[in-house]
Order: sequence, then structure tokens, then C-alpha cells
Amino acid sequence: MKLFEDAGCLSDELLRPKDMTAKFGGASLPSAVELASDEELWIEIAKFKDASHMKDVHSQVAKNPDLEKLHSRFDLLISGKEVYHAEFESLRPQP
Repeated sequence: MKLFEDAGCLSDELLRPKDMTAKFGGASLPSAVELASDEELWIEIAKFKDASHMKDVHSQVAKNPDLEKLHSRFDLLISGKEVYHAEFESLRPQP
């Protein structure tokens, strides 16, 4: 979201699925998350330097006077059951 980029996030990318059929013996992602036929799964990836940087950016976002209005608009855009948040870290050493 631009909101995170404006607050100092390194990058932010919103991904919409192209083909989520099961491949290579794996499970179908829509089945794994119990996605209804009229729902879409989108994934947003926000990148930060480290956990401390992420907390700093989230702190800046929380101070945004338009945050409540933006959250309300976001809630109107989605009709799905859930919004999930998770933290990941790179398995590759960072230079």
C-alpha cells in the first residue's frame, strides 16, 4: 500500500493470482484456504530492512491522520472472510 511506502517501507507489491491450480503434486491454494468460488485471493508483500524497521514504519502508519478513513475504504473493497497478516524473514543472508 502506498500508505506503507510513504511511511518508509522499502517496497510494497500487491499480487493477484494468475493460475492457482494444483501443480507438481501440491495442493490448490484456494482449497487450502477454503476460498469460495466467488472470492479472490490477493497477496500483498511489504518489504522492510528488518523487524525494527517494520515496527518503525507501522508506528508511522498508525500516526497517519487519514488511517481510519483509509481502513474504512479498504473494508468496503474487500468482501472476503479474512485478512491475514504474517511476518517472514529471508533465508538468504543480506549483504
